[in-house]
Amino acid sequence: MYKIIIALILSSFFSANIYAQGLASNSIKNNKMDFLLSISSRCMFGDFDAIKYDMEYSNNSHLLVSLLGANGEEYSTEILEEMLIDSGAEPEIEQKNAQDFVNNLFTKGYPFSIKVPSDFSGSYNLVICKDSNGSKSCKNKNVGDISQILNAYKDRPQGYTPKDSIYFYQPVYVNKGSLNFSKEALGESNTAIFKRDLKVSDKSLVDIKTIGSFPLKNLNKMVAIDLPRYDVSKCGH
Repeated sequence: MYKIIIALILSSFFSANIYAQGLASNSIKNNKMDFLLSISSRCMFGDFDAIKYDMEYSNNSHLLVSLLGANGEEYSTEILEEMLIDSGAEPEIEQKNAQDFVNNLFTKGYPFSIKVPSDFSGSYNLVICKDSNGSKSCKNKNVGDISQILNAYKDRPQGYTPKDSIYFYQPVYVNKGSLNFSKEALGESNTAIFKRDLKVSDKSLVDIKTIGSFPLKNLNKMVAIDLPRYDVSKCGH
């Protein structure tokens, strides 16, 4: 009994400590991690706009969400493939199906899962990238500020094809069946927490700051990835 009580106390202390430090966690069940792609609206361009433009001007490209491990391991899945498939339906039906998909995407989000091995553990970076060569990998993709991607379309040359880029980048740490992450954006006040509790490397710290993605959050028992988009209705008149 004594050992059980001590274990419970330590467990509750760890949970409270994680919460106090701005960290959160979500359980890994049946060898898969459940995510929700959430599209938020604001009066400025964001990550989702960069994805939308790059995919529009890239033939036969795919959008991947990937967990990149510190030792080179990677687990990924394709998302939003419905946007790329031509069903062959009549134009009116195709238009309605597309509109329904977009409405659901913006209001309910896009749930998906990434399969992981039973011994899944360690430090990873959760990223979203464009894959134009069918590699099914987000390794060695361009890392840059989202505004740089968007600015390329201001004076887009004829025949412009965007390079494969990473649009979202947040670190996670997997331990004992839980995926741990920060609920807060990286800053000077919490850099030590990112390095100590999420085991983030110095290089990853630079990439996180460069891309400037919104923090992850728990939503409906899933880990939510927030991709902001421009919405004129959010702008004051």
